[in-house]
Amino acid sequence: MDHSYQILLLTNGIHALNNQITNNNADIAKLKKAQTNIIADQKELGSKKTLVTEPNLSNDTWQGKYATEFLEIREEVGNQFTNILQSQIETLLDNISSKIAVLENSNDQLSSTIISKRNEIRFLQQTDGG
Repeated sequence: MDHSYQILLLTNGIHALNNQITNNNADIAKLKKAQTNIIADQKELGSKKTLVTEPNLSNDTWQGKYATEFLEIREEVGNQFTNILQSQIETLLDNISSKIAVLENSNDQLSSTIISKRNEIRFLQQTDGG
């Protein structure tokens, strides 16, 4: 019995799976680059955090109701700065890491499927007598 059509379908399937792996690898590379850039930006942003408290205010430079309100706003800005640096960016980095893991796991599954299809092709070729 000739299995050439089944072999053709399996070969086309393998080609499609390889394309998906290639696309996943491109996405993984982009995500890793974004992750590296975000970490670098996070470090740079962290080094600028002290600028929130400048200039230093004292009773000699500024005091009264507006100075108190300004210091409260400055403190809130500092808190938001910390929230962005620690919580929001870390959440973003965790999400990127999770997506990378999903894509890598998908590639592992796709590779296993390719191996199965190749084994099936070999079996079909052997049953065809060649």
